[in-house]
Amino acid sequence: MPFTPHAGLDEEGRQSRPLAGSRTMPRRRRSRALLPVSLALWLGGVVVGFTYVIDYEFTAGAGGGSLRLPEEARPYLDIERPTLFVFIHPNCPCSRATIQELDRILAACAGEMLARVFFYRPSTAAEGWAVTDLWHSATEIPGVSTHVDARGEEALRFGAETSGHAQLYSPSGELLFSGGITGSRGHAGDNAGRKAIEDLVLHGAADRHTTPVFGCSIRAIGED
Repeated sequence: MPFTPHAGLDEEGRQSRPLAGSRTMPRRRRSRALLPVSLALWLGGVVVGFTYVIDYEFTAGAGGGSLRLPEEARPYLDIERPTLFVFIHPNCPCSRATIQELDRILAACAGEMLARVFFYRPSTAAEGWAVTDLWHSATEIPGVSTHVDARGEEALRFGAETSGHAQLYSPSGELLFSGGITGSRGHAGDNAGRKAIEDLVLHGAADRHTTPVFGCSIRAIGED
């Protein structure tokens, strides 16, 4: 039977050398060579993801707002103090920060204003659909009354499209402020909207009367 050499051995059992021109890179060296490529891909993914998060947090929703108080909403207006109207989608996670900021505003204004918070409920939803943890948090704030906004009709009257949109009206129904009361999506803390409202209520003037609104759409796709 003719001799069949094992891999790497010649016919006499000696270690054979690789043919000229062949390149056999050890496995460890190949792994090291791929490491920079893998690291670069990972870093690229991190940068893209981080950029997306930053863009999302600081991308405002649709603004708008009624320059005069809608006549249908006049029963909600306090005739002695400014009234803040706030429009919320009860399942918007960003609006938790709005409720926290609302609590701070009412505490700072110490009875000098009232707030009406309207929670959207689509026509197809059950009666208690709007009563979420956001609703309960709002009801615990002194000076706040909560209301179900069936089919988003109140938000539509006021021109509010984004959850967290707040509009401050004088006792005569003049619009004093329209915008958001958070600095970005879902982040509570010092912000221009809160400062503007407090300045208007406590001092009668502010350096701005509008701010971006950060939140989800009040009337979500597929809801009426």
